Amino acid sequence: MAAIQPPQRLFVTLDTPDEARALVLCGQLAGVAGGVKVGNELFTVAGPAGAVHLGADYLVAGRPTTGADDPAAAARAVVAGISEAGP
Repeated sequence: MAAIQPPQRLFVTLDTPDEARALVLCGQLAGVAGGVKVGNELFTVAGPAGAVHLGADYLVAGRPTTGADDPAAAARAVVAGISEAGP
């Protein structure tokens, strides 16, 4: 098994509510960081579909799910947003 290189260990949180700025940051960080995580501000503004549009393969929905009155319903809403974004 190949060793994980230092840049692959770095994930940067995109803490901006501006999807266009997030796209610029993704481009600037390509090859420098192992990946990016959509921050809570951007996730709140752009939703799951926005995260998928930015190229997310996986979504981690913490506070929007665990902080909801009905976490299962909140998780279903995230899944619906992912589905709206398409494949």
